[in-house]
Amino acid sequence: MTTLLTIGETLAVASTPVGTPLRNAADLHLSTAGAESTVAIGVRRLGHTAAWVGVLGADELGARVHRELAAEGVDTRFVRFVPDAPTGFMLRDHRTRDYVSVSYYREHGSGTRLGADDVEAAFAAFDGIDMVHLTGITTALSPSCRAAVLRAVELARSAAPWCRSTSITAGRFPDRHRRMCARSCRTPMYSSSVTTNSISSPKKSSP
Repeated sequence: MTTLLTIGETLAVASTPVGTPLRNAADLHLSTAGAESTVAIGVRRLGHTAAWVGVLGADELGARVHRELAAEGVDTRFVRFVPDAPTGFMLRDHRTRDYVSVSYYREHGSGTRLGADDVEAAFAAFDGIDMVHLTGITTALSPSCRAAVLRAVELARSAAPWCRSTSITAGRFPDRHRRMCARSCRTPMYSSSVTTNSISSPKKSSP
């Protein structure tokens, strides 16, 4: 049983100090990013259970992402490591206090290897799932990712409520990928959603 099952890509992140352009920076701060894992961490911090399904590279960045999610208490047993694709990477260049430039290095990365088999294995492992969380960005990463999201929606319709974000940032993906995401999100399976606002801290029983 799990409160939340979330499926998608998590990226390793390197950020410059605020107000320091990358070309002048001597230090970088390492972290992780990704809507799905961020939601999973938030749910865990509220005291609920959360599991993340995704694919990481068999590299040091992948190991770091995995360690950080596990340290937050996120169930990572459905993470798959691949030796021939690097973990996706995001670079945040905090050039000034008010301006941040973000660069993505994710094309052909490990996140694109997510597939329907990964989703099916996760659903089969739980005897109950309270909520499934998906994002539209995942559908744009690759055909196998799109198949994974659609399979998750299909399984969730009979197993749990599901919530989704369909936002695609212009310029982040080629036009054909944004169109593919839009088509996916217009299917009847995406006609309703449950927001994560319904998740709150567990209530303590009275003494």
